Amino acid sequence: MTQLPGSNALETADLVKQELAESAKNFPPGLAYTVAYHPTDYIAASIEAVQHTLVRGDHPSGAGGAAVPSELAGSGDPDHRHPDFPDR
Repeated sequence: MTQLPGSNALETADLVKQELAESAKNFPPGLAYTVAYHPTDYIAASIEAVQHTLVRGDHPSGAGGAAVPSELAGSGDPDHRHPDFPDR
């Protein structure tokens, strides 16, 4: 399986799991499937960790709320260019 560009990885994985479960109903007796690699497990755990941090305020500074690094937030200057992405 290959995820299409622009698609949601978690939704795609859920749809694949549903399709596998449905297909398995038609497998001959004794035949089973297993998913050996779940890259979306890491994505789901990462999202959960971020949500937990934002809700509980477990920021290393001790301050609650969302802390956004200045590299992500920008400088507020629309002409500011990040040195690694000068064209953006």
